Amino acid sequence: MRDLAYIYCSVGEFEKSVDCFLAIYENGGVFTVVDALTLSHLNECNNISFDDLDISAINKSCDYFKCDFVVNGSHHLFITLSPNDKYVLRGYSVEADRLSLVDMTASYFVLAKERIVELVDKLVVDYDYKKISIVGSSKGGTGALMLYEELAKKLDLPISCVAFSPQMKLFPFNDNLAIPSYRRFANVFMCNKLISSVLENMRQPFEISKLRGQDKVTIVYGIGFSMDRSEVSLLDASSDIDILELEFSGHTSSIPLTIPEGKTVEELRDKYKSLTMDEDFKALGGEGLVDIVDQIYNIYSNPDMRLHKLL
Repeated sequence: MRDLAYIYCSVGEFEKSVDCFLAIYENGGVFTVVDALTLSHLNECNNISFDDLDISAINKSCDYFKCDFVVNGSHHLFITLSPNDKYVLRGYSVEADRLSLVDMTASYFVLAKERIVELVDKLVVDYDYKKISIVGSSKGGTGALMLYEELAKKLDLPISCVAFSPQMKLFPFNDNLAIPSYRRFANVFMCNKLISSVLENMRQPFEISKLRGQDKVTIVYGIGFSMDRSEVSLLDASSDIDILELEFSGHTSSIPLTIPEGKTVEELRDKYKSLTMDEDFKALGGEGLVDIVDQIYNIYSNPDMRLHKLL
């Protein structure tokens, strides 16, 4: 129903779009931040009223992100940005306080970014952190690059950032991104002038560079996965960002570098044959991941191929 609402909105069928949004509400659905901004846009720019909806209240009630914060008494803050509604890499072993983030705006962390920066800034003051690490995969990797740039401008402490298989160009429409969530997001920004304006005026991920000598920024991707290879090729050579190319044919390039020590190829094959992923990963070959377990194991067999060594 949500997809239909945005399709109607994109072709100017605003009343039908509103009917779809109302159906979501009437059936107990929860509006996202993007939904709320779109409803506001319809209300203000197209003079459509909503008798049963308090748009202002909806805007205030929407969560921009959810987080899990664990204090371990460290001066190192380890931030992970998840590409789905689960806290990916929350269990990765690293000596640090941990902030796990999930984007609730369906905007590749674009709309949540400023609020996340405010939270991290407050945590740095409250817990006296001396170092920050930021890690994300797929759209979480996109978010990690954008968060790095904002924090590097604001904080005077070293920051390490690792972005696994990030999407590097969000706007204008990038037809290289054959990802269901990006196509839905594109439906939104192509019909919502407010959100398209935000995207048009922000620095795209491929324009981001390492800002300071004390920082370390790395992009990791599999050279056998054409979409990711094309995205990384957009990055300018002058960015001073390190590129780690893996002999890997999947989108989930974080897997080989984050497996616990001591696993056998048989254990990996058993684990990943039933791997459940979000729809983006499935659309990008995730269901066939068992076919590239040998690639995962070959990378994992190199003791230098570990996430913590990139940080």
